[in-house]
Amino acid sequence: MSIKAKELLNMLIDISNTIRANKKIEVFNEEIKNLTIGQGHTIQILYFSNGKTVGELAKISSVTLATMSENIKRLENLGLIKREHDLNDRRRVYVYITQKGKKLIEKHERIYLKYLDLLLKELNDEEKKIIKQVLNKIINLLKKFK
Repeated sequence: MSIKAKELLNMLIDISNTIRANKKIEVFNEEIKNLTIGQGHTIQILYFSNGKTVGELAKISSVTLATMSENIKRLENLGLIKREHDLNDRRRVYVYITQKGKKLIEKHERIYLKYLDLLLKELNDEEKKIIKQVLNKIINLLKKFK
């Protein structure tokens, strides 16, 4: 059976819509729902790093400095991140995740893992192995396109 790109896209959209519409699935709690995809990506980058400049965040996210500045402003207003000037060069400003931001990411991850565990329980070992192989292949292909 040949899967066309449009079919695959429709399946991915259907998965996303089904997750968002299912009230029993609390993957997207209210705090996360209020963030844009870009803001969510920014806070995740900061969670796994020890501070980044606005320019570094913009480059990693492939967005303009203006777009990243807006993301940072909103996240800072929500208390999820903070900005600090470099002690050696006051012109450099680093962005860090706050404790509130860390708690949000950790809560979201726990909920997401719980949901994935529920899904994985419905699959046999062979199906899990196939999913893992396909996802690894997709990751490797995407890295080639960078």
